Amino acid sequence: MSEFWLISAPGDKENLQALERMNNVTSKSNLSHNTKFAIPDFKVGTLDSLVGLSDELGKLDTFAESLIKRMAQSVVEVMEDSKGKAHETLLANGVDLTSFVTHFEWDMAKYPAKQPLVSVVDTLAKQLAQIETD
Repeated sequence: MSEFWLISAPGDKENLQALERMNNVTSKSNLSHNTKFAIPDFKVGTLDSLVGLSDELGKLDTFAESLIKRMAQSVVEVMEDSKGKAHETLLANGVDLTSFVTHFEWDMAKYPAKQPLVSVVDTLAKQLAQIETD
């Protein structure tokens, strides 16, 4: 399984100098494959609400990771005869996981950036709870 790191580097939306510098450094030794990871401008609200969301997102992240691991384990168990093929079956939006992560695009239809961030997090939490129920 691949390992992914999400890092933040200074720069503006149009300026890709930080990414170019990272590519120059890491490509010499074939250390990594770097891609731009675009995140929309959210309505973050006050610092207090952002700190509160940080705590909630930590819990939601743990819950989502646990849920995804259980779902993946279920796929592996169902495909017991084809254990080597289970990795090929685990897809996100119809593409393999590596492609999904390296070509990630925020789904504005499901999670509008124009809504307050607390609403986006609430929508995500409800969808994860529904997935667990199903």
